[in-house]
Amino acid sequence: MAGKISMARAEVTAAIRERCATSGKVAKGAILDEFVAIAGMHRKHAIRMLTATEAERRPRGRPKRRYGRAVVEALVLLREASHRVCSKRLKPMIATLLPALERHGQIAVDEVLRAALLSARPIVGPTGG
Repeated sequence: MAGKISMARAEVTAAIRERCATSGKVAKGAILDEFVAIAGMHRKHAIRMLTATEAERRPRGRPKRRYGRAVVEALVLLREASHRVCSKRLKPMIATLLPALERHGQIAVDEVLRAALLSARPIVGPTGG
């Protein structure tokens, strides 16, 4: 991997993408070999870079936070009180746990926070729970 590119990777990729669009199958293979040698990446990654649509090439942004700090802290307290039950099972327990924790002085919530806690959605996915 003698000559790796770094600064102008987007420009080089765009130029090679245009060359591939106007080339035949044999020429595309040679162009791909050249791109892999220059860019210093795996062949399959180079193929994905050259064939990706504009939406796929666009970097993904950070997801917006759904809940504020007070809601998250209250949810953590509720989860700890329920012996770290998963969020799917915690959701129906919030209506019972919240008044019990308030009675025992463990948590103090106003109506806005109460509404946010009762409407909180469980985290679904491989890391959720």
